[in-house]
Amino acid sequence: MIESNLVRIEPIRLEHALPLSKWVNDPDMWQWWLREPPTTIDKLERSIREAFKERDSGLREPFAVFSKELQTYVGETSFWFDSEDEVEIGSTWLCAELRGTGFNRAVKHLMITHASRVYGSCELVLQTDELNLRSQRAIEAIGGVEFKRMKADKITWDGRVRTSVFYRVKRA
Repeated sequence: MIESNLVRIEPIRLEHALPLSKWVNDPDMWQWWLREPPTTIDKLERSIREAFKERDSGLREPFAVFSKELQTYVGETSFWFDSEDEVEIGSTWLCAELRGTGFNRAVKHLMITHASRVYGSCELVLQTDELNLRSQRAIEAIGGVEFKRMKADKITWDGRVRTSVFYRVKRA
């Protein structure tokens, strides 16, 4: 468990699906999502089970995000381990009620601080869709510096070809 005065991040469990399902029927939230959006309780449970498989294979460390102010689970985030020298913070979604409040910044700072302690010399990376300007500004606001763009590198859940923008973030 990782926490601050605003947020608690804990390893995701299947039991998180029910409280998280309150927030998933927001089409704006999934506009930039790569995988099929977990817009129902069944899809959310399937998504969590897939996260378990990725965790068990050493690819991902998935978390549920709890807001201490709202006293409920409000989203998800993960560490991704695609290479030995990089840790990516990604697959983050948070409920619409917390957009623009600084909560996402608090989550990212907590993740960065934890990754700095646990993963030492690894580069900390975040990526987003080149069309997702809100995400790019948010990453830049926490100190992210763009270091590459990969043209047409991913296909999103709805078939759109995406170009990814990658940022490095200084360790805490």
